[in-house]
Amino acid sequence: MDAEPLTFSVDSLLLGELGERLVTKNYIALAELIKNAYDADATQVVVKFINAKGKMGENVTSEIIVIDNGHGMTFDQIKEFWMRIATPNKLREPISPYYGRKKTGNKGIGRFACRRLAKTLILESIAENKDTTKFEYTRVEFDWSKYIAGELLTEIPNYYETKIIDKTEPTIKLKLVDLQDVWIERDFNTLRRQVLGLSIVSGVKRKEYPYDPGFNIVFEASEFEMGLGELSEQVMDAGWGRLKGEINNEGVAKLTLDAQKIEHSEFQLPNKYTELSGSSFDIAIIWRRKDYCRDPNTLTLELIDQIFQEWSGVRVYLEGFRVYPYGEPGNDWLEIDEITARRLTKIDDMFSRVVDNLVGLKERRPLLNHPRNQNLIGRVKISNIPNERYSVTMNREGLIEDANYNKLKEFIKLGLMWSTLYYGRFLFMSDVEELDKTYNEFKELSTEEIIGGDQQISQESIPIITSAINVIEKSTNFISKNPSSDLVKEYKGKTELATKIIKESIYNMERETNILRTTASTGALIFVFSHESKDISSRLETYAGYIERISVEIDDKYKSELVKIIKGLRDTRNKFDNQLKLFNKMSKGFSETNRKKIRFNKIYNDVIESYKSLTDYYGIDIQKSFDESLIVGSMYEVELYSILVNLISNAIKAVLANSTNLIKVEVTKDDKGTILRVYDNGLGLSKESRKFIFQPLVADPEGRLYKSLEEKIRYKDLLSVGEGSGLGLSIIKDIVRSYGKDVQFIDPEKPWVTCVEVKLP
Repeated sequence: MDAEPLTFSVDSLLLGELGERLVTKNYIALAELIKNAYDADATQVVVKFINAKGKMGENVTSEIIVIDNGHGMTFDQIKEFWMRIATPNKLREPISPYYGRKKTGNKGIGRFACRRLAKTLILESIAENKDTTKFEYTRVEFDWSKYIAGELLTEIPNYYETKIIDKTEPTIKLKLVDLQDVWIERDFNTLRRQVLGLSIVSGVKRKEYPYDPGFNIVFEASEFEMGLGELSEQVMDAGWGRLKGEINNEGVAKLTLDAQKIEHSEFQLPNKYTELSGSSFDIAIIWRRKDYCRDPNTLTLELIDQIFQEWSGVRVYLEGFRVYPYGEPGNDWLEIDEITARRLTKIDDMFSRVVDNLVGLKERRPLLNHPRNQNLIGRVKISNIPNERYSVTMNREGLIEDANYNKLKEFIKLGLMWSTLYYGRFLFMSDVEELDKTYNEFKELSTEEIIGGDQQISQESIPIITSAINVIEKSTNFISKNPSSDLVKEYKGKTELATKIIKESIYNMERETNILRTTASTGALIFVFSHESKDISSRLETYAGYIERISVEIDDKYKSELVKIIKGLRDTRNKFDNQLKLFNKMSKGFSETNRKKIRFNKIYNDVIESYKSLTDYYGIDIQKSFDESLIVGSMYEVELYSILVNLISNAIKAVLANSTNLIKVEVTKDDKGTILRVYDNGLGLSKESRKFIFQPLVADPEGRLYKSLEEKIRYKDLLSVGEGSGLGLSIIKDIVRSYGKDVQFIDPEKPWVTCVEVKLP
């Protein structure tokens, strides 16, 4: 045949058609480019976002830049592989040439990903020129707007330059200009999850290949919440907690833990590890619950399962190189799974103080919640410099299990034990929050729609027990009026649920009472809280029993009793809340590590509110004289609480003993700090007694105060303000003197009898 053979031509529309099918989402497209960097034996890829989250349009530049330190591409490679659609290169060479990595990117869709992401691509590559000792630089610009229907791919020019440059480092830089989509937080978080697996695996030695140090993905995207930093570090911080241990040059071993609800904690082991100086470990603790993750946007349950199956374990690195088989699947060199299987509960004596200080831990057996090997991702760094501390076995598989090896294991296992104690504390706090959540959900039962009432009830600020009482009240009223209704059974069930929650609340309050007693540092507050909470819990339990009986058998004869019960529950609950709020605020201050400036009015209101039921009952008038915007500080909040609680409780006792009722709190400022004065028109104190009233254990130097109180007030109210430990004023003196200040009695003008002046920062 004389005619020339027919050949296919390719319309540029093909790029768009294939791209829409192969790369449907922006995060899939960008993940593909990151995977290509991994396949190119890069050890790091940097992904920059510029205005990706902002407005798209005229005069607004939006870019994504991807830079890796892989082996790059020469001009010939760009021409042969990048510029050829559906190249079989990855099918022909499924293993990367330098580190022997199994290639992860999809075959030949990198250019489609670039078109999917932006309207323009600028590709810059530096690669080693095999014919010289220098490097080859190539730049190609792709304007995707030129690739329109009707144009042949082979006829659309893409302008480039290439040149030989002096020795440098190989790299690929993809600059994606004028983005096709606006990126949102969800897209960015999905991208992170898409490539998370590449960032976790590190330190691999494959047969016949050099040691692969791993693949580091770095984001520079300040527009997004988790947009800055290394992805591997973000993964380590995403789980429940991150435990670190370090032994300094003197052999002192220090542990640190950053975890959910725990924040930052530190502990120094009492034993020295001189032989292991310079050793360290870094372990992420991950539980298979999203609500136990500090960053659930990074760790989905699917990814956690993948971590458990493929990447979990504690690896060991000697002089930066991975030591096998530690951290391999199934390798439990720390005997962690043996610890969990034996369900050991004995805590090392060195942590006894930790147990005492962690509220809610004593009643539990925290070591039963020790993480398993699969819950850990970590690395241990050890060194043989300057001394040969560790010896590798003859077959190069692991270390010889000598004294140093066993000491290293002990160091790590003690760290895990210590972190498990804090995990126990976390579980306790979660239980309390879960109960609060149950309360909030229960509030929905008292809406007009469910209870069938005529009036809408606001639940914004009513405690959960009040919410439960409203359900009971409305339900019982409805049942009494409609005894044959089909809803009676349903509403009885709601009433039973409300009663159950009241009982659970009482149980929780009693437990908190016991726990908080052990943590309180202020004597006056201990007496107030202990007595009030016990009294309230007892009364609530009685009322709850009545409600339970009434809810089962509703009858007219119980109506008046039910009204009395509901009122009693509300009154006692509010009384308990005032005490508990103040106690909780002070308890939080025990863990304060930084002094701060404090708005005095906030502390004042908390303290006065805690005594409100007592001052209302006896008609005590507490006046205030200070600017509500006045700031004290810098000092610890718990110190200011302690000072004011002791002064107010003393003043209340003084006026009650004298059958008077006036107290005033005055605060002023001068160039030296803050001056707090508390006045009362109570029993008074002689000038002689003022000389030694600030000494510890001196409660009633004249023997008049408590004798008079016993005659004039109820015993339970005496418990509320404290029977007198003689420590209150001593505590105040110690606090203010730590700031170079002082406390003293001064002679006030009438009608005041006593005035205590405290100088604050």
